[in-house]
Parts: sequence; structure tokens; C-alpha cells
Amino acid sequence: MSAVDQYDEAVKRSGRLKARRTTREWVVRLLVMVMALSIGQFGVTLFILPALGADPYTAFAQGVAGKLAISVGSAHASLTVLIMVALWFIARKYVLPGTVVCSFFAGPFIDVYHWLLAGCIGPASPIWLRIVVVVVGTVLIAAGYALLIKAKSGLGAADLLPIIISDRYCFQYRWAKMGLDVFLAVTGSLLGGVIGIGTVIAVFLVGPVAQALFPLMDRVVRMAVRRFARR
Repeated sequence: MSAVDQYDEAVKRSGRLKARRTTREWVVRLLVMVMALSIGQFGVTLFILPALGADPYTAFAQGVAGKLAISVGSAHASLTVLIMVALWFIARKYVLPGTVVCSFFAGPFIDVYHWLLAGCIGPASPIWLRIVVVVVGTVLIAAGYALLIKAKSGLGAADLLPIIISDRYCFQYRWAKMGLDVFLAVTGSLLGGVIGIGTVIAVFLVGPVAQALFPLMDRVVRMAVRRFARR
């Protein structure tokens, strides 16, 4: 089952989930989401620091951050909140509790990781090291995304956009995702965001790597729920 199909199924079952899941299980699943965000946003930071091109959404956030003279994390968080508010009015059924969690934690994670790693890797680092860091960032973004999906409690506002476009306009998810990524990358570049080989890697590798990690992340979530929510 694809990512879009899994999220659609979660949306369809959201009412039953709220009735069936205990408060303790919701807390465990939302904590798993926070862990997923911490992993994914660490990967995003690894994309930013080598200056080989950010993922499309972060490139757009970089452009906005430059124009408004704020941090990338603040721009990321602000954009996410704006998208979430818009979705609440035009596509409310897609907004699950985890969507709110993503909105508040995604941006701050980027700022913290950037502060911790700024002196360790950068444009002056050897090119081989920068490429390795970008590849590691790809794996971490994919791992975070896979864990986020398997938590089945909602996705970030930006991650919902291609799913909604796919559903509303009958596009295949991959075309909706690629089209949105191209728009974000081009617009971000025009605003001053950094695109490059890292951006291309993110567009073509994050999805397949996340798909490969779905079984592992499903086991992780099930184990966490059994261990901490069903005693």
C-alpha cells in the first residue's frame, strides 16, 4: 500500500480510531511522531549545512527566511502553521492530531540541530564529506517520514498537500508530489533558497528509501504500543 493510500485509510478510520484508542495509546503514538520528526528534521539539517541544495520544501523555507530576515526553522514553522490553518478550513478531514504536533515541533528541531552542527560541516568542507552528509540526510529524512506514516496519527501540513491534490484533482500521487516539489524548488530558488544536487537526491530517493523502511518502522510502532500503551 502506498503512502497516500495508507494516509487515506487513516483518514477514513479517524473517527473509529478516536473512539477505540485509549488516551495512553494516543500519547505513545504522538511521542513516536515527535521521535520521527526529530529524525527527519536532523536529516533536513544535514541537507542544509553542506550547501549542496536543500529538499524542495526547505529550499522554499530558506527563501522565505532570507526575505523576512528570520531563521530557517522559524520560516519552516510559520509556513507549516499557515498551511495547517488553511487546511482546517478547506480540507479539515485530513487534519489529525499529529498534524498539530508536526506544526509545533518541526521548525524548532531544525534550529536546534543547526545550532549544534553549524561548526562541523559547511561549504568549506571536503566535497566527499558534503556528499556523504547529504546521502545520510536522505536516509534520515526517509526514516523519519516512514515512522511518521506508520504512527498513523497524522502527517505534517506540507506532507498533506500532494495527498490532497491527488485526491481532489485525480492526479496520481507521484505526479502531484513531483509537481509540488518542482514548484517549491523553483520558487524557493527565486527567493534565494539553495537548490542543487541535494535537491535532486531528495526528490528521487526519499520516497523509495521510505518505502523500503515501512516494514521496519511498522514493527517499531507496534512494539512501542505493546510495550507502553497496552499494559
